[in-house]
Amino acid sequence: MQDPITTPGGPPLYLRLSVTERCDLRCGYCRPGADASGPGGARRPLSDAALVALVEQIHGAWPVGKLRLTGGEPLLRPGLADFVLRLRAALPDAELCLTTNGTRLHAMAPALRDAGVTAVNLSIDSLDPARFRALTGGDLERVLRGARALPGQGFRRLKINAVLQRSVNGDALGELVQFASSLAAEMRFIELMPLGCAAPLFAREHMPAAEALERLSRRFEHLSDLGRSGTAHRHLLRVQGREVTVGFISPVTEPFCSGCSRLRLDSTGLLWPCLRRGDALDLCPADGEHSKAGHVARVIMSLGRGRRSHATSWPARRMVAIGG
Repeated sequence: MQDPITTPGGPPLYLRLSVTERCDLRCGYCRPGADASGPGGARRPLSDAALVALVEQIHGAWPVGKLRLTGGEPLLRPGLADFVLRLRAALPDAELCLTTNGTRLHAMAPALRDAGVTAVNLSIDSLDPARFRALTGGDLERVLRGARALPGQGFRRLKINAVLQRSVNGDALGELVQFASSLAAEMRFIELMPLGCAAPLFAREHMPAAEALERLSRRFEHLSDLGRSGTAHRHLLRVQGREVTVGFISPVTEPFCSGCSRLRLDSTGLLWPCLRRGDALDLCPADGEHSKAGHVARVIMSLGRGRRSHATSWPARRMVAIGG
């Protein structure tokens, strides 16, 4: 007789799916060197069919309301648009989002929209070409080309993400807000975390979200505190005569563990419950246990809803393969 499985109550799951460990940029806080090794080590990425099957199993155990494709850089996964079509078929009612560095977005955005992507988060830490190249090794204009094409593509929501770093964008937060506003996108500032290769940078580069808001409030009129939406604390500013929403994600100074409904599935089948926990659960063990009825449901239930991380330090592993 199979073990009974109880589906968790409450809001739907937010599943972040890292589809590749590869990336064509080398941001200093994420992946500064050429080595692409990640938490999977020698594990190979799963096929489209295998990943979709795992997503379906997770969805059966804990309904997925939002799926975000991450990396690495997700646009480097071969056949991504076809993969999105399969995910959309598996999750017809879910919000299907993409986080990208934008280097390939100009060419791929229409196909991804047609396949079912509904929202795009574009990561741009600096609008200064020299700073951008020093941080990432990439070409800012290539990214901006993709960004400027997004408003006409028909996505429901656009966001610009920037990791707060004193020497990279601490003196140019207003320019980023204005750029996002010009695209009718919401600006999101994310606190740098002392995670993996970012740990040595943390002491000199970390800027608390409260300080970033204070800097922006000196430049723009602060109209209201909109409260928390998901992981972001949002504020309404008046920017060049327009009302603009800016969000702050503060995992260091204002942890949001108690309201978290995120899980992270990497491209090799490891399920990560929290960035501050060093453990992962293998959904594809060598003995084939994942194929037995109820296994994934028991895995999900073992993680618990609204779980708090009791870690007192941040893991040494890099975030590149599990998607943030």
